[in-house]
Amino acid sequence: MNIAEVLKELDSLEYKDFEGYLLKMMKQADQEHDMGSKITLLNEMIGFCRDSCQFNKTKIYSNELLTLLEDEKLKGTQAYATSLLNIANAYRASGDLEESLDFYKQAYAIYEKELKPGDFLFASINNNMALLYQEMKDFESACVCLEKALDIIELYDDKIIEEAITYTNLAQSRLRLDDIDAAKDSIDRAMYIFENGRQGDYHYSGALSVSGELFFKQGEYAKAAELYNRAMQELKKHIGKTGNYDIIMENRDEAMKKAIECGQDVSELTETIKICESDDKAVKDGDKKAMNETEKPLRGLDICRKYYEEVGAPMIHERFPAYETRISVGLVGEGSDCFGFDDEFSRDHDWGPGFCMWLDDVTYDAIGKELQAAYDELPAQFMGYRRMTTREAQGRLGVMRVKDFYSELLRMKNGIPRNDDEWLAVDEADLAAATNGAIFRDDDGIFFSLRNDLLAYYPESVYRRKLAYEIVRMSQTGQYNFGRCLGRQDKVTAQLYLSEFMEHTLHVLFLINRKYAPYKKWLMKSAATKLQILPEVTDILIAISDMDIYDDNIKGSIEIIANLILNELKNQGLVVAFNRRDPYFLEPYGHEILNSINFLPGEASTKADSVKNKRARLVDEVVAAEWEAFDKVKNEGGRADCQDNWETFSKMRKSQYMTWSIEMLESFLDDMRQAQAKGWNLITEKYARMEESTAPEEYAKIADKLPQRDDHTKAIVEEIVKFQVGFMEELAEDYPKVAGTARAIHTYEDTPYDTSYETYLRGELLTYSERTLSLYGQYVVDHVKSEKNLAIEIMTNTALLYGYKSLDDLESKLD
Repeated sequence: MNIAEVLKELDSLEYKDFEGYLLKMMKQADQEHDMGSKITLLNEMIGFCRDSCQFNKTKIYSNELLTLLEDEKLKGTQAYATSLLNIANAYRASGDLEESLDFYKQAYAIYEKELKPGDFLFASINNNMALLYQEMKDFESACVCLEKALDIIELYDDKIIEEAITYTNLAQSRLRLDDIDAAKDSIDRAMYIFENGRQGDYHYSGALSVSGELFFKQGEYAKAAELYNRAMQELKKHIGKTGNYDIIMENRDEAMKKAIECGQDVSELTETIKICESDDKAVKDGDKKAMNETEKPLRGLDICRKYYEEVGAPMIHERFPAYETRISVGLVGEGSDCFGFDDEFSRDHDWGPGFCMWLDDVTYDAIGKELQAAYDELPAQFMGYRRMTTREAQGRLGVMRVKDFYSELLRMKNGIPRNDDEWLAVDEADLAAATNGAIFRDDDGIFFSLRNDLLAYYPESVYRRKLAYEIVRMSQTGQYNFGRCLGRQDKVTAQLYLSEFMEHTLHVLFLINRKYAPYKKWLMKSAATKLQILPEVTDILIAISDMDIYDDNIKGSIEIIANLILNELKNQGLVVAFNRRDPYFLEPYGHEILNSINFLPGEASTKADSVKNKRARLVDEVVAAEWEAFDKVKNEGGRADCQDNWETFSKMRKSQYMTWSIEMLESFLDDMRQAQAKGWNLITEKYARMEESTAPEEYAKIADKLPQRDDHTKAIVEEIVKFQVGFMEELAEDYPKVAGTARAIHTYEDTPYDTSYETYLRGELLTYSERTLSLYGQYVVDHVKSEKNLAIEIMTNTALLYGYKSLDDLESKLD
C-alpha cells in the first residue's frame, strides 16, 4: 500500500466519506499484512472520531492501535509515543481527563528515554499537558508545564509564534491563580511578539482576549472592552464568528457595562463597535455591489448535484423505489464541468443541469429503458440554466451500464485495462476523464468498484515506462534540441521544441504526483491548481512563456526545472545517484528508470511477476551500494574519471547482476553491508588485489593488510576464472568488434595502466564471502554444463541497456 497516496486521497474526500474510506483502507492493509500503514490509518481514524465526537469509537480504535503497536514490538519507541499523544488528545476531547493525563505521562516517559534534552517535541507535549491541566482546573501544574515548554521554545529562533502562544497560555493560567503581576509579565511578552510583525497570526486574538481579562481584573473596564473588541475582529477576520467569538463578545459587553457604571469613557469604542456592526450588516444583507466583486459563479458540478438532489433523487424514489439503492449517480467524464474548470467560455455547449445513472447488467435489463424515459421527462431548465448538448456529447448523461460507460470512455472492449498492454494503450486523458467529477450516490459500490481500480493508478512497470519516456523527451526537447535550433537561428523550430518541452514537463509533474494528466487544454490549469508536488514548476513555465525566445534566461529556467524534477525523482527513490559529470542532464535518468524494472525493448512486463521485480530491486540495491563504495576509493594519482560517470558504471554493473539469482544478489548485498558496518571497502580491496599482477611492488607493501584467503579458496577462484576466460575467448571469436571495446582478456596482457578481464575478475572473486563464492561457483558450473556462455549473456544485457536491439545489432554498428 502506498500510504502517502492513500492520505492524499483522504484529503480530497468530503468529510462524510472519511470513515468509510478509512475502514476500506484498513481492511486492505490487513489483507496485505501492511501493519505500518494500518498504524497510520488507525491514528487517522482516531483523529476523525475525535473531531466528529464519536468518542466510543475513539476508545475502540485506541485499544486496537495500542495492541497492534505492541504486537509489532513498537512499545516504548518514539512511534508508540506519537500514537499515545494522539490517543491522549482524543481522550481529552471526550472529557476523560484522568485517562488522557495517563497517556500523556506514558508518552513523556518514552520521550525522556528516546529524545535528547531540548528536543522541540518536549515543548509540544508540555503545551498539550498544560491545556489538559487547565481543563482540570489544576492551573499550578499548567504553569509548570508551560514554563518547561518555554525553556525549550526559547532555544529555537524560528519558533517565535509558538513562544507568543505559550506566553499567552501561561498568562491565562496565572490569572486563574490571581497572580496578576506574573500574568502581566507573561502577556506583555506575548503582545510584544505579536505587535512586532506578527499581527497576521490568528493567535493574536487570544493574546488580545487575555489582555482584556487582565485589565478587567485590574478594574480598567474601558481598556478591557477595547481589547476584547479587537480580539473579536481578529478572530472574525481569520476564522469567522465561532463559539469563542460569542464568548469574547459577552466579555466585551460585560466590560462595557462595568465601564459605564464606573464612569469610564467608552464613547470612542462605542463608535468603533457601530462601524463594525454596520460592516457585518452589509455583508449579511448581501450588499450587491460589494458581493458581486468577490462572488464566484456556481460551478456546473454544483448545479448538477443540486439538480439530482432536488429533481432526480425524488423521481427515482417515487418511480423506482425497489431499485433506488442499485442506481449509482454522479457526474463523471468528458467536459470542463467534470474537471471543475468550467467558466464563462464553457457554458455555450455541453454544460448545465444533468447527471449520469450507472447500472449493473441485471438492473439495466430490468429498468434501463424506463429509467431513461423518466430522466428525459425531468425539467430541462433548473436554477435558470438549460443544458445545451452538441451532437458529439450525445449519450454522456442519463442511463448507462457501468461497463459500457468505461468501455466507451476508455475505448476498451472489456471496460478498464487489466494488463500492461492495455494500460499502455489507453489514452491518459481518458483515464483522467474516467476518474474526475463526483459520485452523488453509490450504495452498493457498483460504480466505485471499477473507479477505485483506476484511481489505484498505473501498475508500477507501466508507470516507470511512461515516466522514463517523458523524462527523456523533456531532456531531448528542452535541454538539447531547443539550444541547437537557437544556435542555427531557427526560431520557429526552437519555439516548437520549447512548446514540446513544456508539455512533457507537465506530464512529468502529473506522473510524479501519480495523477492522470487531462486533455491538453486543461493540462496547465490542472497542474497549477491540483498538484501537491512541485506546483512551483508551473510558475517557472509561465515565466518562460513571457520571455523572448533568445532570452538566455530560458535555458537557465529549463535547468532549474530539471534540477527540481531530478531531486524529486531521487527523493522518491526512482533514481539512485546523480551523474557527477553532467548531473542535471535528464536523459540518462530516463534510461535508468526504464532499466530499474528490467523493462527492456521487446520484453513483456507484468506487475504480478514478483520474483522478477524483486530481482530488479536487488540489482538496483547492489549497484547503488557498489557505487557508494566506488565513490570512496582513493587512487594514488587522484580521482579517476570513471568515478564521476554513474551512467556507464550503472549499465556495466547491472549487465552482470541482471544474470544473477535472487539468492546470489542477497548474499553479495549482505557482504557489502557487513563490510560497510566494519568500515571496510570491498571495492578498494578489489583494486588492491589486482595490483598483485599490475603493480607487484606496490602490492607487496599492502598484501598483509588485506583479508587472507586460504589455498582452498584460491583454488576455487582459479577454476572459476578458467571457465570465464574461456567464455570471453568465445565471445571474442563470435563478436570481435564488441570484444575489441572491452578489456584485454588475459593476465599476461596486464600493464601498469590497463588491467585485463582475467585479473579484474580474480580480484573481484577474492572479495566474496565464502557463501557468495560458493553460490557464484555453482552458477558458473551450471553455465558450463548447459553450454551457456555467461560472457555473451552479460554483453547482451549491456547492448540492450545502451538501446541496441541485440548483441548482433551492436556488433553490426561498431566500426
